[in-house]
Formats: sequence, C-alpha cells, structure tokens
Amino acid sequence: MGNLTLKRYKSAPVTIKHQTAPLMLTFIWDPFLQLKQKLRMVWLSNKMNPPTLVLMGTALHWMRKNYDIYLENPEKAANIYKKSLLHIAPFLKRLAKTALVVFKLLDHLPEPYNVTNIDLYNAIAAEAMPKNVAIWDSIIPLSDMYVSECQKHPQDTPNSNFWRCSDFRHSGFIIIEKFVDMLLNYACNRHLSLDKEYCV
Repeated sequence: MGNLTLKRYKSAPVTIKHQTAPLMLTFIWDPFLQLKQKLRMVWLSNKMNPPTLVLMGTALHWMRKNYDIYLENPEKAANIYKKSLLHIAPFLKRLAKTALVVFKLLDHLPEPYNVTNIDLYNAIAAEAMPKNVAIWDSIIPLSDMYVSECQKHPQDTPNSNFWRCSDFRHSGFIIIEKFVDMLLNYACNRHLSLDKEYCV
C-alpha cells in the first residue's frame, strides 16, 4: 500500500490514511444506499470535517434483490429503485453544497446481465439525482471496451485480478485503475494550476 495505512473498525467503515499527504479515504459498504441517519447527521454537522468528495453508486444489487419482481413486472422493479433514490435525493442535494458528490452509473457487464436493463437503471439514476450531483457516465465506454476484449480474448488473472472475464458482476482491475485515475483527476485537478487542456 506504499504510504497508505489501513484502519479497520468492527462493523464500521474501512478508513485509509496517507502517511504524508492530507488524504483520507473511507469505504462504506452500503449497496442499497440507505445512508443511515447517523451518517447523515455526522456529515452535515460541525462535529467533524465534512468529506471533500463523496462517490456512490448502486443498481446491480437492486437488480439482484428484485429479480423475482423483475420477472413478473420489470417496470415495478425499476420503480422500487427509483423510489429509493428519490428518498435520499434531498440529503444529497444538501451535501453537494459543501462537497463534491458523484453518482457513478453502472458500467456495462458481460452477459447474463442485460445491458438494456443496466441502461434503464442508469437513466433512472441520472433523472433522480439533484442537479448539483455529478453523474459519472464516462466509465461506460471504457467498460464496453473491456467487455469487448473479454469476448474476443476471454481470460482471468487470479493473482492480479486485472482480467476477470468469467466474473459477470465485476470488472477487472485493469479497468478499475482507469476509473480511479478519472476520479482523482476530477477531484484534484481543480486544486492544481493546470492549463485549460486538463479537466477541472
């Protein structure tokens, strides 16, 4: 991990701190974006420094959870997802006034997941999110390239997880690393003295 140190809390988020740079990352396992009331209060209070950037995403877990409903009525399953996003939208709108809030759309995955269904859930998320929440959709063309390469040259690299073509739920690290680069550019470039050719 280099200069990063990892601290684990029982039944709580995992936090990583950089040893020299003022950087702290916190991973919160919340696949259905319930955003517990305690977490909301902490983020919006003055008891601790608010996050600089909040990255979130969901969809695939909702698809799996409501699979039986989807088989009977796809529209009903999609509406359950939409309702959950609209429920947290006011909180995200308020949070986005003090932090960068990014909602990551679901990247395309190999079969058996239906790309049309993924696009439907992505469209629902893009519509439900407040205007001051950034919708991260530039990952989709990259994921299409990854899926295409897996179809042409199926491979798995267990030691590095760079390629996970047989994993229908997760992209390989080779594409995840690109996602991380894009996110860091988005979060950090605005604080650097860069030319107009860079995204800020």
